[in-house]
Amino acid sequence: MTVWPMAKTQKTLSALPILTFIMLIVPLQASAADLPQPRIVHSVQSYGDSNKSCTSWTDGCVTCKRDEKAELACSNIGIACQAKGVRCLDSKKTTAPK
Repeated sequence: MTVWPMAKTQKTLSALPILTFIMLIVPLQASAADLPQPRIVHSVQSYGDSNKSCTSWTDGCVTCKRDEKAELACSNIGIACQAKGVRCLDSKKTTAPK
Protein backbone atom coordinates (compact mmCIF):
# COMPACT_ATOMS: atom_id res chain seq x y z
CA MET A 1 0.00 0.00 0.00
CA THR A 2 1.37 3.35 -1.05
CA VAL A 3 1.06 6.27 1.30
CA TRP A 4 1.06 9.66 -0.38
CA PRO A 5 2.83 12.50 1.31
CA MET A 6 0.27 15.03 2.53
CA ALA A 7 1.92 18.08 0.92
CA LYS A 8 1.88 16.54 -2.58
CA THR A 9 -1.78 15.57 -2.28
CA GLN A 10 -2.81 19.07 -1.17
CA LYS A 11 -0.99 20.71 -4.10
CA THR A 12 -2.70 18.38 -6.56
CA LEU A 13 -6.15 18.97 -5.06
CA SER A 14 -5.71 22.75 -4.94
CA ALA A 15 -4.84 22.85 -8.67
CA LEU A 16 -7.86 20.74 -9.65
CA PRO A 17 -10.50 23.55 -9.57
CA ILE A 18 -8.24 25.86 -11.58
CA LEU A 19 -7.61 23.22 -14.24
CA THR A 20 -11.32 22.40 -14.42
CA PHE A 21 -12.17 26.08 -14.87
CA ILE A 22 -9.63 26.48 -17.67
CA MET A 23 -10.89 23.37 -19.45
CA LEU A 24 -14.45 24.68 -19.36
CA ILE A 25 -13.81 28.30 -20.36
CA VAL A 26 -11.23 28.00 -23.14
CA PRO A 27 -13.51 26.15 -25.59
CA LEU A 28 -16.28 28.74 -25.04
CA GLN A 29 -14.19 31.62 -26.33
CA ALA A 30 -14.96 32.16 -30.02
CA SER A 31 -13.11 34.35 -32.43
CA ALA A 32 -14.91 36.91 -34.59
CA ALA A 33 -14.58 34.61 -37.61
CA ASP A 34 -16.50 31.86 -35.78
CA LEU A 35 -19.49 34.08 -35.00
CA PRO A 36 -22.42 34.14 -37.43
CA GLN A 37 -22.41 37.18 -39.69
CA PRO A 38 -25.56 39.32 -39.70
CA ARG A 39 -27.67 38.99 -42.82
CA ILE A 40 -29.00 42.11 -44.47
CA VAL A 41 -32.75 41.68 -44.84
CA HIS A 42 -34.64 44.10 -47.05
CA SER A 43 -38.28 44.85 -46.49
CA VAL A 44 -40.34 44.63 -49.63
CA GLN A 45 -40.95 48.39 -49.54
CA SER A 46 -37.24 49.33 -49.20
CA TYR A 47 -35.88 46.80 -51.72
CA GLY A 48 -36.05 49.34 -54.54
CA ASP A 49 -33.75 51.72 -52.63
CA SER A 50 -30.90 49.24 -52.79
CA ASN A 51 -31.63 47.96 -56.31
CA LYS A 52 -32.27 51.06 -58.43
CA SER A 53 -32.42 49.15 -61.73
CA CYS A 54 -35.32 46.99 -60.54
CA THR A 55 -38.73 48.37 -61.58
CA SER A 56 -40.93 45.63 -60.12
CA TRP A 57 -40.26 43.28 -57.16
CA THR A 58 -42.14 41.00 -54.78
CA ASP A 59 -41.80 38.90 -51.65
CA GLY A 60 -44.58 36.56 -52.74
CA CYS A 61 -47.24 38.53 -50.86
CA VAL A 62 -46.69 42.20 -51.70
CA THR A 63 -45.71 43.44 -55.15
CA CYS A 64 -44.10 46.85 -55.59
CA LYS A 65 -43.61 48.78 -58.81
CA ARG A 66 -41.67 51.94 -59.64
CA ASP A 67 -43.04 54.14 -62.43
CA GLU A 68 -41.17 56.46 -64.82
CA LYS A 69 -41.15 59.26 -62.24
CA ALA A 70 -39.58 56.91 -59.64
CA GLU A 71 -42.85 56.89 -57.66
CA LEU A 72 -43.32 53.70 -55.65
CA ALA A 73 -46.61 51.80 -55.46
CA CYS A 74 -47.08 48.58 -53.50
CA SER A 75 -50.05 46.23 -53.23
CA ASN A 76 -51.63 45.22 -49.92
CA ILE A 77 -50.71 41.91 -48.32
CA GLY A 78 -53.17 39.07 -48.65
CA ILE A 79 -54.71 37.21 -45.70
CA ALA A 80 -52.43 34.51 -44.26
CA CYS A 81 -49.72 35.08 -46.84
CA GLN A 82 -46.26 33.73 -45.94
CA ALA A 83 -43.67 36.14 -47.33
CA LYS A 84 -40.46 34.79 -48.80
CA GLY A 85 -37.27 36.53 -49.86
CA VAL A 86 -37.66 39.66 -51.95
CA ARG A 87 -36.78 39.20 -55.63
CA CYS A 88 -36.75 41.45 -58.66
CA LEU A 89 -39.38 40.71 -61.29
CA ASP A 90 -38.46 43.33 -63.89
CA SER A 91 -35.54 45.69 -64.33
CA LYS A 92 -34.68 48.67 -66.52
CA LYS A 93 -32.82 47.89 -69.68
CA THR A 94 -29.72 50.02 -69.71
CA THR A 95 -27.89 50.54 -72.95
CA ALA A 96 -24.29 51.58 -73.29
CA PRO A 97 -23.72 55.01 -74.85
CA LYS A 98 -22.63 54.91 -78.50
